[in-house]
Amino acid sequence: MAEPQRVPHRLFALPDDPMAGLLGAWLDLQGGVVPGDMGSAVQDGDWFATQSLFLAAVPRLAGVSGVLNVVLRRPNMREQSDAPVLALEVQILARAAALLPAVMVKWWAASEVAAAAFAAQGMDVRVLPTSHREDAPVWQARLGADGRFALERGPQGGALAQEAVNWARLARDYRLVAQDGIGADRQDMADLANRLPVVPASADLLFITPNGVGLGHLTRQLAVARALCQQLPAPPRITFWSFSQAAVIAQAAGFDVILRHTAEALGADPQVWTAHETAALAQQIRHDRPAAVITDGNRIERFVSDALRQPGCHHPRLIWIRRGMWRADAETGGLADVRYCDEVLIPGDLAQAADKGATARPNAFDTGLSRETVTAPVVLHATEPPKKRRAARRALGLRRGPACLVSLGGEAFARTAILHDKLVHAARATGVRLVWAQSPLAARGWTDVQEERHISRYPISPWLAAFDGVISACGYNSFHELMLLYDGPVLLVPTTNERLDDQAARAGHALTQGWASVLDHETGEAEDARLRAFLAGLAKPAVQKRPRIEACGATQMAERITACLSSAPKESPAP
Repeated sequence: MAEPQRVPHRLFALPDDPMAGLLGAWLDLQGGVVPGDMGSAVQDGDWFATQSLFLAAVPRLAGVSGVLNVVLRRPNMREQSDAPVLALEVQILARAAALLPAVMVKWWAASEVAAAAFAAQGMDVRVLPTSHREDAPVWQARLGADGRFALERGPQGGALAQEAVNWARLARDYRLVAQDGIGADRQDMADLANRLPVVPASADLLFITPNGVGLGHLTRQLAVARALCQQLPAPPRITFWSFSQAAVIAQAAGFDVILRHTAEALGADPQVWTAHETAALAQQIRHDRPAAVITDGNRIERFVSDALRQPGCHHPRLIWIRRGMWRADAETGGLADVRYCDEVLIPGDLAQAADKGATARPNAFDTGLSRETVTAPVVLHATEPPKKRRAARRALGLRRGPACLVSLGGEAFARTAILHDKLVHAARATGVRLVWAQSPLAARGWTDVQEERHISRYPISPWLAAFDGVISACGYNSFHELMLLYDGPVLLVPTTNERLDDQAARAGHALTQGWASVLDHETGEAEDARLRAFLAGLAKPAVQKRPRIEACGATQMAERITACLSSAPKESPAP
């Protein structure tokens, strides 16, 4: 038998009003909720999160018939001042309702105390009904006069601005306490929040992939997504909300993809774009009700945090995969975004000892809801087994003689064309065949020289045995793929043109550990001699010293995500 179709209720609320999230969570139990546009026509069954919005809409209600629902809010004043203010407000509301003979207005309140206050002025007020919550949170979130929640979580605590989070999301894990003197309305909202049942989300997971310089964000997310599919009893439906031009890779891996475009790509006004993207993501969250939103980047994009505050978007956990090894001059404001997250997962870096950036120091910002976990390095393993050397060379069409894979990230370098020419000359002088790795992001190869060999494989790891050496950029994924999955000679070419990643520090650490050689291409110092020396050594390559790590970072992240989701209720209480 088919499930009854959910008919969402339309809710009119102010953007930063915490009642929007709370009322949205309650209406979600009654069939769903969608936000109302302040300029749109009012319809039968609509809800207003405050009486002021209802009064503002009265001129647009001519000809409307049916039922309208209005939540009555007590003013944030001292209690001895409430009665005269309420008396005047009740008179205004009564006159407004009298102007609408075809409309039945149902008055609601968030708490018994609020309902009693308006009933004392002669109004027929209902209390928003909720189920009894048996799994009352142990931790408390105390709202102070400064408008910030003080989060009490065992020995660990934090602080969070009241407008930073959907209160219904906060109430899953915390009992909200509005301290004395904070105002009647906030006390009423805290009372409603504590009575809301926690309804489980779906098993879906939503990955948000930014449009980075390379494939780093997408690669880590794919590794974690695969680990989740292997770990969970029932593989979840995973969707990628992707700004990456390489989103087709996620689709080829069997995941759903929703392709998005940045404001820059569209030539759009950033503020207009953010509002549009917020609305689109919120609609997706309300429709799919994912258990978690998982993002990878140097910050939580504003449209993500804004979407999770929207009515009906309180279900997902927010999980941030945030790489370390930031450059010392990198902008650190994004670290404040930990306050929005349930979990911050940091993929370990083999060069962590050389990390001098902001992420290596204690975070100066409030941790908010988040817990932080550092895992082993995350590497995307191919679904196919590694190729034996002879089979890999045959498949790639490589003849006898030393062959070197060149993977420099293309446009990440300011002097790519110069390095290309030097590599070609050094290879000819040493008799080494160069094979250029072409990124899935590249529209074409580096050059138009017909005799050059290009390959496009993702990931490249199953084919590494075909090569006697590798010359590579030193981004997180390339570095760890080579250090953990390849035992041949490696020449690292770090770029300082990347905005955030400290590739120079990572390469320098590998050099001091004896894992790889390094070419400082940005300065061009002794390039020709170093290139020839490295390529000449490939005639008789030796097995290189490499770090050995048994733990799998992607698996560890999947375990943390699963643990984060396990606190959700297993059954939905009846509304």
